[in-house]
Amino acid sequence: MVNRIFTIAFCFSLIFVFSACSLGGSTSSTSTATKQTGSFLKSFDGGKNWENKVKIDDKTNIGLTNALSMAVDLKDGNIVYLGTEKDGLFVTRNGAENWEKLVFPLTKIYGLAIDKNDNQIIYASGVLDKRAKIFKSINGGKDWTEIYTEPANSSVISSLEISQKNPDVLYCGTSEGMIFKTIDGGQSWKNIFKAGGPIIAIDFDAVKDDAVYFGVSGGSVFMTLDGGVKVEDLGKIDLGKALSGNISNLNAYSIEADPNNSGVLYVGTSSGMFKGIDFGKKWEEINILESSKKFPIRVIAINPKNSNDIVYSNSQVIYRSIDGGVTWFTFQLNTDKVVEVLKYNPLDIDIIFAGLRKI
Repeated sequence: MVNRIFTIAFCFSLIFVFSACSLGGSTSSTSTATKQTGSFLKSFDGGKNWENKVKIDDKTNIGLTNALSMAVDLKDGNIVYLGTEKDGLFVTRNGAENWEKLVFPLTKIYGLAIDKNDNQIIYASGVLDKRAKIFKSINGGKDWTEIYTEPANSSVISSLEISQKNPDVLYCGTSEGMIFKTIDGGQSWKNIFKAGGPIIAIDFDAVKDDAVYFGVSGGSVFMTLDGGVKVEDLGKIDLGKALSGNISNLNAYSIEADPNNSGVLYVGTSSGMFKGIDFGKKWEEINILESSKKFPIRVIAINPKNSNDIVYSNSQVIYRSIDGGVTWFTFQLNTDKVVEVLKYNPLDIDIIFAGLRKI
């Protein structure tokens, strides 16, 4: 799924302490509270407990890094790539027990994507000498080739997503709101649409590959149903009598397409979470805990095998619902960092990975 970036430039430092505890909304559970330090966490039990996973070897680790992007191999969920704010690209091949730093041209990496059919093919976007670029590897990250560059230093490629039906198709979005596309694995590119703000996230529909969603920082959510020929502003669709205004007024921070149901999209905003049905023709508000609405929802993840299992994070808490948002469990992060990326292991849904950064 989906990777997630809100701001255009980050300034990060130092470590954090994590404490996982389940307090409950309308329901509750117990978990072992353990303090952790670092910037990458792993849960083995669907989010009840979390472990710090930052080791490279006995002398070095990635504990001081700040995560910007993550990609989990769909063929082998133990392989995870982590893009950082200033320390380059890392990979683990054993479920985050150990990390390896890859030789890579970029230090700041905003987007990562892996070819579903061939996990040796990887795409990464970032900044090199102040210029936004996209690189491609065809041998699992050993070698990289530049396949796209921005014409000036004024923008970054803030989001990148690959099709799971046809991995030669990628959509990219920039900090200046431009959305562009390749249909031949990066050999050539074409413009799709110009939005009014930075593109924070891109996600494909679960079934219809030509249906793609684009989240705009501080603004609306756009959608195409025909591979980019026509792009529609979903924020202009009335949310219904129970809600005032529309999505464009709610300041979108994150989007996540339902991985199991076509036409269903979740939108995290500065004042709650909303669910779009039938490609935005109908909207409903998810009943998250009221106190959670005080903080922007920066990242959402949905269980790839059970759409009632929803995880999201804002401020210093990770929230999880197993009944489609009726009740919630809470997991506290005692840290000055926030969860920037949140991914399920697609082959073992009890395992969730979280990359964190300092805001």
